[in-house]
Amino acid sequence: MKKLSVTKKLLISYIALVIAVAVLTGIFLLPTQLTDLEENLDDKISWTAQIISQNTTIQHEVSNNALENETIAYLDNLMADSTDIDYIVIANTNSTRLYHPQHELIGQQFVGGDEGDILNGSDAYITTSQGTSNLQRRAFASIVDENNVIVGFVMVSASVSTIQQQQQKIITQFILLILLILLIGIFLAYVISTNIRKSLLGFEPVTFTQQYLQREEILDNLNDAITVVDKQYSYIYQNALAKQLFTTQNLPED
Repeated sequence: MKKLSVTKKLLISYIALVIAVAVLTGIFLLPTQLTDLEENLDDKISWTAQIISQNTTIQHEVSNNALENETIAYLDNLMADSTDIDYIVIANTNSTRLYHPQHELIGQQFVGGDEGDILNGSDAYITTSQGTSNLQRRAFASIVDENNVIVGFVMVSASVSTIQQQQQKIITQFILLILLILLIGIFLAYVISTNIRKSLLGFEPVTFTQQYLQREEILDNLNDAITVVDKQYSYIYQNALAKQLFTTQNLPED
């Protein structure tokens, strides 16, 4: 079986490392990010619903069962400025829409059937329900008049498809990041292995290992004792016969 080159060994090792890190990150970190995304979006739609419900102008106009054009324009601008919120709906106690971003739906009945609890005095809550056109994550808050009587409700929602698109965006970014790290690693592994081969005169390390072992075997089988020292008279090499002579003759190492 042909042995792998230094380049291939480095590439395989790095790819295996990146894959292992990606799998571990995907198992432990990615689900947390996706969960945080949902929780943050829930917080945003819930916070927006409660802010709108506490607007005194909206409270007064819902009490009168109609929103002024200025209020409708304000809500339209609020919708336009938000990238996460898909719908804002305001309705009276009969669930008749007083505001909807699609103005032609104003005056029609609220769709979903999950507004009953908020009209019965429940605290703000979030549901997942089918709207007019798609499945939505919905936050409800009641609207009260100056006597603290419920006169309607506000619903702020994000389409489930929007949430899924954001989750897919996170997953795509994660995959792209892993691929980028992998490409950088492959490049660095190639550069390092190329430099190693240059320092070894183009040979693979295994070639030098084989040559060293062959040299050792040849020199150890000679009938001559060979000892090599450097300029400081330090031992560099002794073959087997030289070691044997030093041992049997009790020759001093100096």
